[in-house]
Formats: sequence, C-alpha cells, structure tokens
Amino acid sequence: MARAAIKRVAQAEIRAAKSFLERRGLDSDDVSPRKFAMAAKERPDTGHVRRGDMADVAGLLTKIGRKIGALSDVNQAFKDTFNKPTYYHGTFADYDAVDPNMVDLGTHVGSEAQAESRIKDLIEKAANDGRPEDFLAESAKVMPLKVKANNPLEMRDVGMWNDSEQVFTHLEERATAQDRWGNPSIRGFGRDEKLVKALSDFDYDGLQESFEDFMLDVGDRNLWQKSPENRRFLDKLRDAVKDAGYDSIKYKNFVERDSMDALVEDSFIVLDPKNIRSVNAAFDPEKSGSSNLLYSLPASGMLGYGALNELGGEDGQGGS
Repeated sequence: MARAAIKRVAQAEIRAAKSFLERRGLDSDDVSPRKFAMAAKERPDTGHVRRGDMADVAGLLTKIGRKIGALSDVNQAFKDTFNKPTYYHGTFADYDAVDPNMVDLGTHVGSEAQAESRIKDLIEKAANDGRPEDFLAESAKVMPLKVKANNPLEMRDVGMWNDSEQVFTHLEERATAQDRWGNPSIRGFGRDEKLVKALSDFDYDGLQESFEDFMLDVGDRNLWQKSPENRRFLDKLRDAVKDAGYDSIKYKNFVERDSMDALVEDSFIVLDPKNIRSVNAAFDPEKSGSSNLLYSLPASGMLGYGALNELGGEDGQGGS
C-alpha cells in the first residue's frame, strides 16, 4: 500500500515540497520532500499539494522546537550582511557560480512573480518566433537568492540592459539629470555628481564609433548585443557604476508582471557576483569573495517551473 501511495505523488509536487522545506531551513536528509508532499496530499480535504497544508506541517515542526540546518554564529553573522528579503531569479541555465560575461550589467533579481513572468515571456516569445527549443519549460527554474543591494543606484528601466549604447544613454541622463539634448530630465532624479565623475572616464567616443561601425557593417542590433565589443563596453559601464559607490541598480519593473493592473514592483541588478548567494548557502565568511552561489548550488536550491503553480509566492521580495 505504501508504495502505491508514493507513486501518486507527482514530481512537481515533490519539487514544490522540497522548495517549501528549504526556504524554512529544513534539509532533505531530515525531512523527506516525498513524504512531506504525501502528508499534504493525503489530507481528506485536498487532492493536491497546497501551500496551506504544507504550512500546517511546517507549523508542527516549529511547535516542537525543531531547528534544522542552523548556521554557526559566524556564518549567520555573514548571512546577516545580506538583505533580509529573499529575491528570485528566473533562468533556463544550470550553474553554480555567476559568470559576469553571461549577464548584462549584473544579475537581475526581483519578486517570485516577476521571475515567473520573465520565464513565461521567454517561452512564449521563443514559440512565436518558431524557436520553442530555445526556452523549454522543463528546463526553466526560479532561484531563491540572498543578495547584497545596500546602496543601489535608482533609475528607470532601460529595457535593453544588454545594449551598452542604450545603457550609457540612460546612465548619462541619470547622472546629469538632463536628456541628450540638454533639456531637464523628466525622470524625477536629481544630478548625481559621483556618477558624473565616474562616467567622465568612460570612453564614449569609442563606444559610439564601435556601435556605428558595427551597425554600418552588420546592421543587426541583436548581433551587436552579442558582440565582444558590446560586452567590453558593458563591463566598463558596470565598473563606472561601481566606482560611483553603488553595489546595484534598482528600477521599477513595469514589464514583468501578470497584467497591466498588477502592482509595479522593484527589480534589482546586482553588479558583483560575490554579493549573491543561494538561500541554501553555507554563508562561509572565508568565501566572501567567491562568486559561487552556495559555495555550490545543488538542484534542490531551485524551484522547477512546474512547481511554481503548486505553491504560492513567499513573503520575500523577488525578481526576474
């Protein structure tokens, strides 16, 4: 009988249970996600894993004072240097560490709803473009993360954050509080002298020359965004923002939301990979300079796309 019952639990339900447990510091070795999902599934009033059911089970563990997976005082102190909310990043890739060369200015994070919306948009766009194999739903995942974004540069959403020519234009307007024609910016931000100084050392003429030559020869902006020249200037722009004293960028994300009526939430771009950790990280202060997410992110640190609909969002901030 037990084996038959176990077979009734879908993989998505197990992944959802695993994610729920991990967010509360419960390790799979201590509490089986499969058994946890079965406990919720076998409740008489439900035919699937529900968030409330899992909360009941987690509450029982809390009541008996069970503290699993607690960090040492030293490691907890290091964890406390990260922002308290949990943020989220949607991805189709498997990786243990953030590679700065694989992102634009940094790693985008936000609410869980934003991350889920990002994944849906990419899947739909790939299907509409006749390239469904580029973004497969089964390979999509949402990563719950802890980040350090203690001094963000607040600005508007560039949209094409992977395009150095566009990013520079928006950064210059943010820094000077003037548009490219010298008119007062309508974005509502004041002049930022630190950013003005940092951008003064940026090779704008070199960027414009490279961009114009590329567009003249190739004529495809998408290819420009994938070019080594664009990557080089994005790196320099990221360095300029960091030189101005900022560790991240904060912007209102009007794109990644369920509907036009949905709440507009903030998203962040974390500039330095060392300021990102999985929620399951060891938070070893001796590895504070590492870009490794765990100091190794296992598959259990990610939420499968199918599991997103099994459990609702958490109370943490989240992202794309």
